[in-house]
Amino acid sequence: HKRLIKNSHQCPLIYLQQSINRLAYNNNKILIIHIEQCNENININSCQLNDYLKRFLFISTNSTFIKSTNENHLCLLECSFELFNSENFHQILFHRPIHLDLSILFTNGTSLIIPRTHVSLYDCERMALNCTSCLQLDPSFSCIWCNNMCMFKNQTTITNKLICPNSQECLSPIIETIEPLLLPMNGGTLVTIKGNHFDLFNLSIYLADIPCHLIEEESSNNKIVCQSGDAGTIPRTGFVLLKFGLNGPQISSRQIISYINPTINMIEPLIGIESGGTLLTIQGENLTLGNSHISISIGNRPCQLLSLSRIKIQCETTLFSPLMLNQQQPIKLVFDRQTKISAEKFFTIVPNPILYSFDKYHQFQSFMSGGHQLIIDGDNFDTIQNIRLEFKRIIFVSSLFHNRTHLVFLTPSIQELHLNNEHDYQHEIEIIIHLDHFNKTSSLIYMNDPLIYELEPMLQTYTNRRNH
Repeated sequence: HKRLIKNSHQCPLIYLQQSINRLAYNNNKILIIHIEQCNENININSCQLNDYLKRFLFISTNSTFIKSTNENHLCLLECSFELFNSENFHQILFHRPIHLDLSILFTNGTSLIIPRTHVSLYDCERMALNCTSCLQLDPSFSCIWCNNMCMFKNQTTITNKLICPNSQECLSPIIETIEPLLLPMNGGTLVTIKGNHFDLFNLSIYLADIPCHLIEEESSNNKIVCQSGDAGTIPRTGFVLLKFGLNGPQISSRQIISYINPTINMIEPLIGIESGGTLLTIQGENLTLGNSHISISIGNRPCQLLSLSRIKIQCETTLFSPLMLNQQQPIKLVFDRQTKISAEKFFTIVPNPILYSFDKYHQFQSFMSGGHQLIIDGDNFDTIQNIRLEFKRIIFVSSLFHNRTHLVFLTPSIQELHLNNEHDYQHEIEIIIHLDHFNKTSSLIYMNDPLIYELEPMLQTYTNRRNH
């Protein structure tokens, strides 16, 4: 309507009656828009509220336009909104009010965003997960605790009846159990605190006066999960302290929690072969503290964990680099990924055993009935813990005798190997020697058992008898 405006003083000035407008979700709201220098030819269709990402869109259910009747040419526009069931609302997570743009849609299809408006949408239930945080919200939000949830105090049913006319008091938080109670010194342990009526909003957690970082995605109103902090080098003991917000309650546990150091008393053996497979036994105290997440390394190579108890750890060495041969390597333990302990003694890596008479070109022999001694010559057998001979991938036999240079095994029968025992029938099978993680393949031929014939004529027993 440019032809009706003669100077800038005649331009309409549009603003909200209230400077700050907070809209509670699941409620009705009327916004009153002032239009100064109102032109009688203004034709308004509706009002709209939406956020800048276009996730929310609320269209006024009723827009009443009151035209000017005074000298200031002031018009009023009443826009009624029903802030219910936005299509995307339940898919959007927000814990703070969201700013909305207020716009006017004219009958000719054009729209105008009203500048410098402070309109925000909030939901009490999403801004406070439990009672304490609900009652600590700014009073201007008018949120109360009712029916075990945070809600707008004027929230009504479909029949416009107040759902909860009065706010309910908060139940005091309670700590029931804490796990674990023994923590490694440098933190990293996930501590689980179980109880009731926990409020995660602005929650501070202290374990023996050391802050514990809240893992919010794993916590709820009856369980708190936090990651312990670094306690330095001095062991300490104390209680679990929970502080709920700036003005909320503080509670302490009855159980005592401690930061302590694990200790190593003995490690054996301190020598193993290059291919790995050595069973390492570590004895000490407090080896299961924290989350019992422990990693063991020899030099820069891992030792695979097999068993863990409070006083003993067993792990199996893996393949070592040839560059580590005949060198002393440090043994390190890491608890809950952060607390590192180094053993006083070192581990020595030696070359794999040498086999002089055991390869794919060499054939051993045995009678079909088994029990034949297989003697394997070599060197460095004295560092091996687990010595086995594998027959046809079916039977594993331990050594009958072994020393640094010799291994002795007894062969099984062909019946034990489920082979044909017909006369004049030979069997060649694969045999594999296992020396910890070092192994080698050879072959074994089963020969007919020797035949034994009775002597003819039969010998008679001689008896020396005197005739009287």
